[in-house]
Amino acid sequence: FGMLSLEFDYMCQYDYVEVRDGDNSDSPIIKRFCGNERPAPIRSTGSSLHVLFRSDGSKNFDGFHAVFEEITACSSSPCFHDGTCLLDATGSYKCACLAGYTGQRCEN
Repeated sequence: FGMLSLEFDYMCQYDYVEVRDGDNSDSPIIKRFCGNERPAPIRSTGSSLHVLFRSDGSKNFDGFHAVFEEITACSSSPCFHDGTCLLDATGSYKCACLAGYTGQRCEN
């Protein structure tokens, strides 16, 4: 979350953002968020997160701002010496090494 500003309640029962690990409301719940403490980054086990915002409408706060980012095997820049990371269809990667460098990650 870039920003979270909702009515606070210990049970998060009035205004909240609920995040689930999957693509629907039956997916396992990760957590329900309320108040104004921005949570740590959330990661799904797959390619989807289900996000639900609910409000009882009694108090007005700024709301929330969520940022979604795809994490791939290349996100961590695994190739050394300016090698190019190439994703394959399975989500694995290979490094295309510059001239003079070899190895699985262009480390030699």
